Amino acid sequence: MAGAYDKLATFMNETEHTIVRKYRHLAARDLLYLQAELCYLDIDYNLIAQQNATEEDERKIYDKEWWYLAKSKERGFDGKQWEQQLKIREKLREYCKFSDFNLGPICLFLS
Repeated sequence: MAGAYDKLATFMNETEHTIVRKYRHLAARDLLYLQAELCYLDIDYNLIAQQNATEEDERKIYDKEWWYLAKSKERGFDGKQWEQQLKIREKLREYCKFSDFNLGPICLFLS
């Protein structure tokens, strides 16, 4: 004995009368939240980078030398700038899952 959901699903499939909400307003709101999160991650990254740029050791070249930045924790520094960058990368990937909103070439790069 088929329940109401099964009957409706069968009807939708057989008659091509799909009755499904898209929840675009929820997706748009979530996208806005992701943008806000990215903004704060970026602000935090810039604060850390500015502090590191004032140091009198290899931290001052993190903006020029990726390797030193990526290996900073292994080399005895706190690694916060690189950790923040990895958080940004992860959030950007999540942000780019919203392909319906056509977020541009940056998302193709992160795919």
